[in-house]
Amino acid sequence: MAGVGYMAETDPIRETDGGTCALARRRLAEARFAELAVTDRKTGAPTVSRIALVPEPNGGRAGIWPEF
Repeated sequence: MAGVGYMAETDPIRETDGGTCALARRRLAEARFAELAVTDRKTGAPTVSRIALVPEPNGGRAGIWPEF
């Protein structure tokens, strides 16, 4: 039955090139926050925390972690 409930299998991982790396660097440089997600071991409940990102002197990014 062509076209009914059929999805072609494709690899979601694409080749990384210079443009992709430049885009990733730009997005990291522009980011002001990020999220950390964990699952509670006892209950299985998910938890997400928003953290701030600040530039390091060498141009990298450092997270400011909230108190848990």
